[in-house]
Amino acid sequence: TFVQKKGNVTALTLVNDTHQAIDTCVEYGVKTLQGEIVGSKKVNLSVAENGIEQVTVCGDIAMPNTYLYAECVVNGEKISNVYSYDMWHTCNFTSDYAYSVKETECGLAVTIKANAFVKAVTLRLPDNYKYSYSDNYFDMQAGEEKTVYICGKGAKADELEVTDFAKEIVYA
Repeated sequence: TFVQKKGNVTALTLVNDTHQAIDTCVEYGVKTLQGEIVGSKKVNLSVAENGIEQVTVCGDIAMPNTYLYAECVVNGEKISNVYSYDMWHTCNFTSDYAYSVKETECGLAVTIKANAFVKAVTLRLPDNYKYSYSDNYFDMQAGEEKTVYICGKGAKADELEVTDFAKEIVYA
């Protein structure tokens, strides 16, 4: 994750809440909303069990339409995160993604593919509380694809609403 510290300093923080030490190479940097890497670095980090390691990333990064990203592989699983302390004011978000919905035994499988950075993708059904979502509020980077599973009796593809920050916000 990223942590905003005093004096416009941002730290990349790797938190290990397991009972085994983690050794990984973390790539981090700045990307545009279209997924172009503006700059990046790699750092090898070792984190003790139940430990934390921090790397100071930068000071003021409020370049329009950019954000910080970080990714690494831990135990064969890719982990990534995005961050911008001023994203709400410096980014012109779009709803540039496609999705498909399949009905399953459990409920619905929704696959979303982002063509550009998408802020706060949200999935909703009528009587939302009746369903269990594998995820229902998340950011996606350009080129990223994600499948969300919605479990619960009566989930119907034609009643699903997929929305995001750009669709929900009203600019004055």
